[in-house]
Amino acid sequence: MSIELIAFDFDGTLVHTAPDIIKATNAFLQLHGRKPLSDLEIIDHIGMGLVGLIRGVIPEAEHHPEIAAHVENQFSKIYDEFVLEEPVLFDGVEDFLKSCPLKIAVVSNKPERYIHQIFRHLKLDHYPWVSIVGGDTHPECKPNPLPLKTVMSAAKVTPNQTLMVGDGPPDVGVALACKSHLLAVDFGYSPLAELKSLGAEFHISHFNQIMSHIERLDQIDFLAR
Repeated sequence: MSIELIAFDFDGTLVHTAPDIIKATNAFLQLHGRKPLSDLEIIDHIGMGLVGLIRGVIPEAEHHPEIAAHVENQFSKIYDEFVLEEPVLFDGVEDFLKSCPLKIAVVSNKPERYIHQIFRHLKLDHYPWVSIVGGDTHPECKPNPLPLKTVMSAAKVTPNQTLMVGDGPPDVGVALACKSHLLAVDFGYSPLAELKSLGAEFHISHFNQIMSHIERLDQIDFLAR
């Protein structure tokens, strides 16, 4: 087997972005004369990207495309003001990237331009990313298999050589849809119990555990031959 590609989610996996998203969301709600939401209520919506977030807090946008397009555009302009205020890498991310011998990619539901913007801000843009895919890069986003399939194709790897690392239901869903390997993180924005119930068999609490997990996968594969 031998894992050759690690595809990372972004928000809640590589970068702690919730404080800026929370501030932008409540500023948006205030503009619409609505009550602010708690941090947890907003975090619950982050995994589906900004579009999913807005449709979650403005329910009428779900079934009215003209309302959805307007509020999504409005929210993006507000988020532009907050996006670089407080993003920080999760503990161990940079150490892992500096020593990682494998191909790396990002498969996120966050609009692609924000990923690049934050990467430049945090000086992660110089790492050899095979591909950086956002929620608007392709016609479909996670848990649809298309984003991860395009990344695997760019990296010239099979699903069995791919490890998806993420913190949300879309990450579990895309890994299962592509039949790739999956590693959940327990420090992100979704409860670990929820991820396990959806099919996440393995999890980590720190980036320094990723390579040992890959070694275990290789051992399991060797014994199964």
